[in-house]
Amino acid sequence: KMPMIGLGTWLLPNEIAEEVTTSALNLGYRHIDTAQAYRNETGIGDAIKKSSLSRDDLFITTKMWPGMSKQEEPYQNYKGALKACEQSLKLLQVDEIDLYLIHNPFAKENRLELWEAMVELKKQGKVKHIGVSNDNVHHIKEIKEAGIEMPAANQIEIHPWHVIPQPLAEYM
Repeated sequence: KMPMIGLGTWLLPNEIAEEVTTSALNLGYRHIDTAQAYRNETGIGDAIKKSSLSRDDLFITTKMWPGMSKQEEPYQNYKGALKACEQSLKLLQVDEIDLYLIHNPFAKENRLELWEAMVELKKQGKVKHIGVSNDNVHHIKEIKEAGIEMPAANQIEIHPWHVIPQPLAEYM
């Protein structure tokens, strides 16, 4: 089961991620949410490794970055998605990720390819659950219409200060 409350680590620099994560674990947090794009998986992994908690007592969520157009990095592909998971496992110092998400739906031409990689990672036992982040209904329908295993979760950001900028609409 995923704990109801977790430590979100967006904007948490890697230099202090170990200390903050250790404090959170000591305070009773058992769910840690991070992402490849946050660049803090190393510090979080160090905290997990040094913790006296059993790995079974923790729920780790991380996200694979699929890329965005008009940025230096190209869109992720199937092999790249598998490699990204391996890197996250190594940095987090765990054998399995509890919930592995595709961070956003912007890799329009590669979405189904990336989702097929997620299904493969689950089959390989590297992740327990797979999902998406920031997807809309039509993104989920793409997966359903392709006849591929459906996401276990769609993590979305909701708060009064969150507005999707107009230029991002072209990716969706």
